[in-house]
Amino acid sequence: MLGVAFGLSVGTVFFSPAAGSAVPAMVEESDLVAANSGIWPAAVLCQIVLAPAAGLLVVTFGFGWGFALNAVSYFASAALL
Repeated sequence: MLGVAFGLSVGTVFFSPAAGSAVPAMVEESDLVAANSGIWPAAVLCQIVLAPAAGLLVVTFGFGWGFALNAVSYFASAALL
């Protein structure tokens, strides 16, 4: 468990600054405050809602469906970029 927590922390150290620095490249300067203001509430809401939903998905249908849905979400994210 400690290894997983450590790995997530290391990933966050790299992801958070990269995500924050990407926002100005994606939105107009006049919309920057609104974009930055919406990032963290959306992330927290996703953690609160989607983490239990993912657990329910895995318990109900198994790990295969969980990984498949995760893969679909990554492809959808890539397509939206």
